[in-house]
Amino acid sequence: MRPPEMGAADGLNILLSPVAYFNDKEVEQQFLAVIKNINGNLEFLKTLGRDRLKMLLFYTLASAAVSLKHIGFSEEKEWRVIYFPQVNPSPLISSAIEAVDGIPQLIYKIPLEENPDNNVIGVGIPALIDRIIIGPTVYPAPIYGAFVEALRQAEVPDPEKRVAFSGIPIRS
Repeated sequence: MRPPEMGAADGLNILLSPVAYFNDKEVEQQFLAVIKNINGNLEFLKTLGRDRLKMLLFYTLASAAVSLKHIGFSEEKEWRVIYFPQVNPSPLISSAIEAVDGIPQLIYKIPLEENPDNNVIGVGIPALIDRIIIGPTVYPAPIYGAFVEALRQAEVPDPEKRVAFSGIPIRS
């Protein structure tokens, strides 16, 4: 996924975060760096007010929790789209109960289309998709064909060049 320009999706009330591909030691180092930065900026942080500081801490920890991934997947260069409907709902995002692998779940549907009237620009599929990596899977060919066709229907240029296979083997 290509990151949209800063503020492109403001009307959706979502956060966009690049995935950090860290090993255990790197996670620990980053966490210690955050603590050091907090301690080094206590006077400034006191000026923010308790409620704002709690909100910033919540968003920081929640974003970190969903944006960390094992270093073995670093070729993916993913981004996370983070939505907190109870904290910052968007009238543009709908929800539905859908079965995923036979399990009913609450799903939020983020419209990936341009909507300049609602401050949503640069988040359509053609603007976002750089490439799609398939795998590991036992069905790479049909998945490849399905993604190429979906990208074609979304008017993404050169869809065949944007779909690739992962080099990670299937584990049984």
